[in-house]
Amino acid sequence: MTIANATSTWLSAVLLASGVSVPASASESNARVAQEGGPKIMMPIPTPRPVSGVAGCWAADEKLYGYRLSFCVQPSGAANYTVTGNGLYCHARLEWQQTWGSYGFTMRRTSCGGGTDWSADTFTCVLRADWNSGPMGKMPIPGHGSRLDCNYRPSVWGYRPTSFTAHRA
Repeated sequence: MTIANATSTWLSAVLLASGVSVPASASESNARVAQEGGPKIMMPIPTPRPVSGVAGCWAADEKLYGYRLSFCVQPSGAANYTVTGNGLYCHARLEWQQTWGSYGFTMRRTSCGGGTDWSADTFTCVLRADWNSGPMGKMPIPGHGSRLDCNYRPSVWGYRPTSFTAHRA
């Protein structure tokens, strides 16, 4: 018994048990039966992950606690950040997710050299088309002033949360 015949028999039994009448032609399949030696089950081709409106590289307009922050989000979902300034260079992975029109980022703790680490801080951002617009749902047109409005939350005691804007680098 082939998979198609077994499925057809099972479907007919379920419909018969539920009291639904089905024309005889509805239980016949128009699908091709796999040739002997070929694949028996067909799998759908996965669709690629959609490119996020935040994809690309960004740079904070202001210094955060005396340092420059930049980060890049790849269309594949990978992301990283870099913090520089005052002789410090930190570069690490950045986790992110999109939720209801905002983007949440979690920085991976990393060693910056010289006995200094950058903590696993978080920040959330909203993508805007220009200075007077609301949040965007789609990728902005290049050259039309897109920006991120972000709230930064340090994970270590002694530093207060702050906000910053970022533009495409």
